[in-house]
Amino acid sequence: MSPQLKKKLPPDGGWGYMVVFATAMMGFLVFPVIQNFALLFRPIFSDLDMSASEISTIINVNSGAGFVFGMFHGPLTKIFGYRKYAMVGVAMFSIGLLAASLSYTVYAFIIFYGILNSIGFCIIHNAFSFSLNSYFSKKRTAAVGIAFMIAGIGSVITPLILSQAIGYLGARYTAFLLSAIVMNVFVAAMLLQPVKWHYKFQDETEEGKELDDWKSELQRREESNAMKLKTKEEGSAVDTLLQSDQEAAEVKTSQGQKQRKGFWGHIVSWFDLDLLKDPVFISIFIGLSFAFTGEITFSLMYPIVLGDKGFDIEDTATIMATTACVDIIFRIIVPMVEKLLKWKTRDMYMLTLIMLIMSRFTLTVVKTYWHTMMVAAYLGVAKGFRTVYMTVVLANYVPIEKLPSAQGIQTLFNGLMLLAIGPVVGKLRDYYGDFEVVVHLTNFMSLVTLCIWALERLIVKIMGDKNKNADKGT
Repeated sequence: MSPQLKKKLPPDGGWGYMVVFATAMMGFLVFPVIQNFALLFRPIFSDLDMSASEISTIINVNSGAGFVFGMFHGPLTKIFGYRKYAMVGVAMFSIGLLAASLSYTVYAFIIFYGILNSIGFCIIHNAFSFSLNSYFSKKRTAAVGIAFMIAGIGSVITPLILSQAIGYLGARYTAFLLSAIVMNVFVAAMLLQPVKWHYKFQDETEEGKELDDWKSELQRREESNAMKLKTKEEGSAVDTLLQSDQEAAEVKTSQGQKQRKGFWGHIVSWFDLDLLKDPVFISIFIGLSFAFTGEITFSLMYPIVLGDKGFDIEDTATIMATTACVDIIFRIIVPMVEKLLKWKTRDMYMLTLIMLIMSRFTLTVVKTYWHTMMVAAYLGVAKGFRTVYMTVVLANYVPIEKLPSAQGIQTLFNGLMLLAIGPVVGKLRDYYGDFEVVVHLTNFMSLVTLCIWALERLIVKIMGDKNKNADKGT
């Protein structure tokens, strides 16, 4: 028994705090570039006389191309490790932004910003996210909250700096300067040491038992190919529903290693496609993809929506800075609220989606500057919750060794959805004359997520009750 208690655990601290700092530095420098693309390049697009359809296509190709590439995150992370992988992403992101600052055609923007910059960003995001989640288990929500709170400061000050820099330097020179600043993320990437260098070991009986409970949860998820949550987290119905799948998976695991041969067998193993056998995982990643697509579409169009409401660049920057400021404050408050409510990760995220729907809808109703500022502040509250929980929902469900592949599957679906919705957004803008209808579309996508997860809970409960009744009858 005692040898089983000596198991490796994420440090939940130590060098993990350096990884938190590295992630914060990355977010501080990289995220604002993506968030403020429309603000940064709006003068350039105006000079080039681009249509709303062309602009939205560039933005959504940027959002989608990198996520389609996401399917390769798992295998590439296994080959290179997240530190080298992050460095490659930084180089691609910076070069893409540099080339975009020198572009004059729609196709050039699509190639350099839409594709190259996008792939670089998604590599950076997934590498840093995997590293951060690898270093923390129990303190994961707090670690993510702290990292993104610090990173959020960049979202507060960047719109204000950009509005001034564009006035003094012009949009192209400002973008050129940003591409150089982003190269500093190389330093952050170097801090992403392999977690195996910092594993801690538990020797005492009490701590070992706690470790064994934690490990058995991960093992139970992996063996059942469902990575299900504990009974307290998702309800005993989940255990009942997936119990037969677990028993079957235990047999298939031993047989599958002998029978899986040939090209397809290697593909399934390399990309961890056995995750798709779990209906709960499918529900989670599809729901996350709908919510993410709606959120990223709204975030990228936020400056344009404010412009359609008649606000100039300085007013737009101030409103966006208000949202970002409240956002970062609530990122650090999130772990405290979670402890107070004692809700589970996905429940908190569902509450966040409701808050986002309400704030976006209200934005389409208000007219005055100060009313818009109030809505922007409330939107910041919702975004603070969203930023933290969107990052940890999937990480809290799958075993950490399968997380890159799980993120890759999700980001692939994200990319396909973003590529599909891009032209639709532009056409809606051209047809209706403003982007308010796009705001309603993003709300609908968040509502779809809520419906998918509510339906999943209902099905799990019904089937779980049936299995319980069957057990009582035997």
